[in-house]
Amino acid sequence: METAGLSARLLLSRPGETLVAVLGVALGVGALVGVSTLLRGYDEFQARLARNPISREITVAGFRGPRDGEAAVVSIDDSAEPPQRLSLADGQKVLSEVTGLEAVYQYQSRRFVTSPLSAERMRSLAQGPGGPGPQPGEGGMTLLSAGGAAAPLPPGGADPLQELLRAQEIALAADAKEPVDEVSVEELRGLVVSPSFFAAFGLEAASGSLFDERDQGSESKVAVLGASLAKTLFKGQEALGKRLRLNGTAYSVMGILKPDPWEDGTRQLPFDAQVFVPQQSRTLKTPDGRTLALASSADSLSIMAAPERSPARAGKDLQAWFDRSYGQGRVRVATAAARFEKAVDQRKGVLLVLSILAGAAASAAAVNLFNIMAGRILKRAGSYAVMRAVGATANRVFASVMAETALAAGLGALLSLLVSPLLFHALEGALTAAGGGRVPIRLDLAWLLAGTFVATAAAIVLVAAPARSAARAPIADALKTE
Repeated sequence: METAGLSARLLLSRPGETLVAVLGVALGVGALVGVSTLLRGYDEFQARLARNPISREITVAGFRGPRDGEAAVVSIDDSAEPPQRLSLADGQKVLSEVTGLEAVYQYQSRRFVTSPLSAERMRSLAQGPGGPGPQPGEGGMTLLSAGGAAAPLPPGGADPLQELLRAQEIALAADAKEPVDEVSVEELRGLVVSPSFFAAFGLEAASGSLFDERDQGSESKVAVLGASLAKTLFKGQEALGKRLRLNGTAYSVMGILKPDPWEDGTRQLPFDAQVFVPQQSRTLKTPDGRTLALASSADSLSIMAAPERSPARAGKDLQAWFDRSYGQGRVRVATAAARFEKAVDQRKGVLLVLSILAGAAASAAAVNLFNIMAGRILKRAGSYAVMRAVGATANRVFASVMAETALAAGLGALLSLLVSPLLFHALEGALTAAGGGRVPIRLDLAWLLAGTFVATAAAIVLVAAPARSAARAPIADALKTE
């Protein structure tokens, strides 16, 4: 305690030098630890991704070419070649003919509101973005004929598309009259999925059941809730059998999922916090006797590679199969892991350069601390000699110098614990903005603390050599400097 008190007084005796030393350590260590923590975050994400089933997901979609991202309804005339639509039937054929594949499924992200809808809002949902059809960029609503092919509009007479949208408005108005239970959330996210989605990701029901093929494409209004969402929506009450309104339509909760076994931060929104509804479509008879459908299901496929199969290799085999079956360039195949890894690798390349610069800053901070303390030791050589002359041991002198150094470095390290997270989040935000999408990574506090300790200890160790020399210097020689 006496040594610590003496060291504190010595630090305060030269406040300017002490401030320079503390700020140098804070900035140097903060930069090094902040950048290295971000790099570690990306490494951990890639390790989590490799274990998660999403790393084996392969997306297959028909090539649409240029399209209007705001259009919720896609109508195709006789002169245009429609984009290749893919269904689960195509997926089942692929599974039987291409080896190394485990499951095929479809899903689309959707934003839902649980509050009652105005007439204007009903009309908006029936016609466009945010409604029964996918959000912009998440797929498309397509006018189909009874056989499932894209239906061109007739040259004259009533527009069947407008009739179909009017039927949507009427259906939403009827749904709005159905009673539902009170929920605590006004807006939530969810997925419109095929029944095979649950098995592909290893999701099981904790209570109730999951919907199956009988619910797909029918007028059945059922929903499955993630584990945490079920508790949130109904404030801890039993959610099974409850009714909730999603974008104006009343759904019955038929199942609650068990906690997602693969929830580890890889997905930006965990399955536990989402609602799941089956793919469906609405039909309408036109005046000329045709049956039209407004399909809300995805027109692309997701395929899961088997655990023992390389997703990249499986993706190449799938691309070759679709090129043979549907024509060169009609279908495009992409692996989820490849998209993530490309984004991560690009950002890690930038971070490696920043790591070199941060390492140089940390080295400069350590040298700065060394120079300041070495200069103080040289100026105090006579004082240390007097201490030894009146009975202080060399070890006590050495401990005094190291305690003063440790105190300055420790103050810098504490300040760096504020600098490092700020730098981590600032760089992560900048890389996300530059990369066009967020990669879900976490700030590892344990790594941050360990990195701060190691970097600070390294700076302190540099002062050990001049401190030991001062402690062991011959007393007579040191007193001559006084």
